[in-house]
Amino acid sequence: MVSIDSNRIDSHAGKKHDVKDDDKKTTSEPQHTTSNHVSHNKASTGDDDIKVEDERRLVDGLAAVIKTVKSLGTNGPYIFAMLYGTIDAILLNGFMAFGAKYFQQQFGLTSSIAGIIYGS
Repeated sequence: MVSIDSNRIDSHAGKKHDVKDDDKKTTSEPQHTTSNHVSHNKASTGDDDIKVEDERRLVDGLAAVIKTVKSLGTNGPYIFAMLYGTIDAILLNGFMAFGAKYFQQQFGLTSSIAGIIYGS
């Protein structure tokens, strides 16, 4: 039950207001003034709808990822470009790290001369 106090205080002016008799209503159910009312019943909490929507987005996203990976995996030029880039990076990193040492051992140079020739 909801009842309205007849001697409420206005928070802005600090004055007491009298509530009219038609405002003094006692109801068995609370009055809802907003249109965005959320039901508190366990059967329709809205959480299930949110979970279903999130799952649907996840499934759609995963389907899009799988479709894209399949498309890239069957694209010959893309595969060869990736293989080229990977092999190139491995070879360049290996030569940059051990190239001077290779020149030193292969041609019998000192480490300083091999470094100067190799540019490291």
